[in-house]
Amino acid sequence: MAVKIPAGLRGNIYQTGKHSYRLQLSLGRNADGGYDNKRETIRGTEQDAIDMLIRWNVQYLDNRIQPTNYETVQMAYDAWINDVEKHRTPN
Repeated sequence: MAVKIPAGLRGNIYQTGKHSYRLQLSLGRNADGGYDNKRETIRGTEQDAIDMLIRWNVQYLDNRIQPTNYETVQMAYDAWINDVEKHRTPN
């Protein structure tokens, strides 16, 4: 169920449980042509979710917000292996 948010705010809030809310804010297109999103699930009241979305909007307008990192275990492992291989090669 979508929560009614104040006018002028970017983003969405969905109620996922009795006291949990899923927040989402689209940050626009990234360098790869896909869309970056900031997502988070918080526990608390509806007003807590609205307050968090307001903070995200302020950070978005100040260009200080970062997209949510969805790094899988495989991606982290591959990055670690590349780092190990780079530092184990003879100079």
